[in-house]
Amino acid sequence: MAWILPNVPRDSRATKVTDTSVNIYWGEPLDNGVSVLGYLLTYGPAENPTAVVERLDAETTQYVIRGLEPDTQYRLHVTAYNQFGRGPPSEVGFWTSTSE
Repeated sequence: MAWILPNVPRDSRATKVTDTSVNIYWGEPLDNGVSVLGYLLTYGPAENPTAVVERLDAETTQYVIRGLEPDTQYRLHVTAYNQFGRGPPSEVGFWTSTSE
């Protein structure tokens, strides 16, 4: 059997962005015939978008990130993985709001 990696998670988006949190949603990628085992969520300020890594199970397609810095640009990647490795990441960018 050839090594078959999952595709990019679909429709990744950031919603409910506040000064210190954001809700992230994504759709399951095409698995190419091999089950997705889970997701890696990497994020951080735009200049260091891999500062934090969260490992999530295959049933998870949304996540709330808390503890963000106000008025900061962030980049986030959602990557599906299976028994053969990681597929390509989706990318989401967002700005947190200014704290009042």
